[in-house]
Amino acid sequence: MLRVERAAGEVVAAVDQNLKGVLFLVAGLAIYSLQDIIIKQLSDLYSVHQIVFVRSLISIPLLFIIIGLDPSPPKLKTSRPILHAIRGFLQFVAYTSFYLAIAAMRLADAVAIAFSAPLVITILSVLFMGEKVGLKRWLAILGGFAGVLVIVRPGAGVFEPAALLAVLCAVSYGTAQVLVRPLGRSDGGAQMALYATIVYVVCSGSLWFVIGDGSYLTGDMHPSLAFLLREWTMPTVTHMSMMLATGLISAIGMYCLAQAYRVGEASAVSPFEYTGLIWAIGFGYLIFGELPTIYSVIGILMIVGAGLAVIHRENRRDRPIVTRRGRLRVRSGL
Repeated sequence: MLRVERAAGEVVAAVDQNLKGVLFLVAGLAIYSLQDIIIKQLSDLYSVHQIVFVRSLISIPLLFIIIGLDPSPPKLKTSRPILHAIRGFLQFVAYTSFYLAIAAMRLADAVAIAFSAPLVITILSVLFMGEKVGLKRWLAILGGFAGVLVIVRPGAGVFEPAALLAVLCAVSYGTAQVLVRPLGRSDGGAQMALYATIVYVVCSGSLWFVIGDGSYLTGDMHPSLAFLLREWTMPTVTHMSMMLATGLISAIGMYCLAQAYRVGEASAVSPFEYTGLIWAIGFGYLIFGELPTIYSVIGILMIVGAGLAVIHRENRRDRPIVTRRGRLRVRSGL
């Protein structure tokens, strides 16, 4: 009987950790949605790497403050600097490609495609973390990717090349988030966010050195490419304030996202990435007057449906069962 109670307590503790991870994730996505609005508004005036550079410089001292406010602040020294650098670079690619995408796409469409990342995370969790995923969840994952194809509509006359940037964001972000689990065994969320932000500064500064003079920009370029190649210029007071705001948003958002995947299982937390679609659709309509097309609505519903299916199977997998003999069994691999 004590064995059953102990096992039940372990299951409850795991569920509590997953719930904490979900709350961190939902909060981080709500905060990050504000940053997407600001960057989309600035996308036809400044270069993406200039915005990321300013945002990251502001985020670094704010992250130090967050670390200082922690009752048990983590040590800043890490034993895995290379893994931190790889994760930071993957996140830089993910966020930069997403910002380039929203310069030319409806916000809801770009977010929907980028938020296929939870499907990528689940797949990578199986390949590299040994998590079990059964047939029904595999079918849900395939349904989610089918929803991405409905939005992207490859081969259609209205195909937007920037959609490929959103796909790149999903793959890069999903890979980066999987790395949080091994890093989380020794490093805290604020520590991971700090190292990633330092990588952002290095990468965006390097882009300024290579293409920041605007010499590669021409007048008839695609909006995403122009956003990448535009010359660095001195922002107005209003625009600088907006860039500074993205730094505050980034610091808090990155901490929340890092903590989400540190305290919760990737396969349990990742489906809640889809809550960001609510903010994207709402803000896209209210601020930019963007209405999703019928194809976008169908694709979004397919992606959300896939996420809900994965959540359902995850809940069934973790639900404890007490047999007639008092033994506790947990479903797995469903």
